[in-house]
Amino acid sequence: LQSHYNKCVFEQDMVEYRAEGLAVDEVMFVDNQPTMDLLTGRLGVFDLLDSECISQHGSDANFLASMQTELKHHKSKAFVKPRVGLDIFAIRHYAGLVEYDAKGFRDKNLDTLP
Repeated sequence: LQSHYNKCVFEQDMVEYRAEGLAVDEVMFVDNQPTMDLLTGRLGVFDLLDSECISQHGSDANFLASMQTELKHHKSKAFVKPRVGLDIFAIRHYAGLVEYDAKGFRDKNLDTLP
């Protein structure tokens, strides 16, 4: 949603204003698309979580390990590896660092909506 908003407001509107001959200053904004790719892209956080849910032997520990293996070199550099001995990992969003406790992630993802 943030990426869509940025494109509409900061890119498309600026092009339209310039086409109409209006003098507008360049608006600088953080492009959150690389972080979105980290979350939703192929071999991203959600893809890895879904893989753990499909696996008969899936677990939160395997989820953390697969994230550490697959995401440590992601172009966004937004993934912060789990701290040793803890089930906590972090993702750098545009607003700052957000920590997540992976305990129960797999089971929560197995829940079905009513």
